[in-house]
Amino acid sequence: MDNNIMGRAMLAGWASYGVNLEKITDNFDIYISVPEHSEHVNVNGEEMAGNFLASRIQRTLREQTKKKIIIKYRIRIGENWTKKMGDEAILKSLKETDSLYFLEDLI
Repeated sequence: MDNNIMGRAMLAGWASYGVNLEKITDNFDIYISVPEHSEHVNVNGEEMAGNFLASRIQRTLREQTKKKIIIKYRIRIGENWTKKMGDEAILKSLKETDSLYFLEDLI
């Protein structure tokens, strides 16, 4: 699969859960933010927000990349992520391409 297409799919999926890609350094240090709470719950009943969501993103990126990366995150305190917010974030992420260039080098 083309890295650009895979990158778009990954970013759209993360965006649906409220993950914001905030900054990427030249050394591939990645800064993200996640909502404190969410309507999204995984198959095990775990809320897809806060520390749990950030840990999932960190693990996924580390498993799928070929470079050593550092992932830092912050929790957006007081934010409750909804399905509507997720749908809007998916559309927005599919229109943006700036964040994709780093993924091409990582995967």
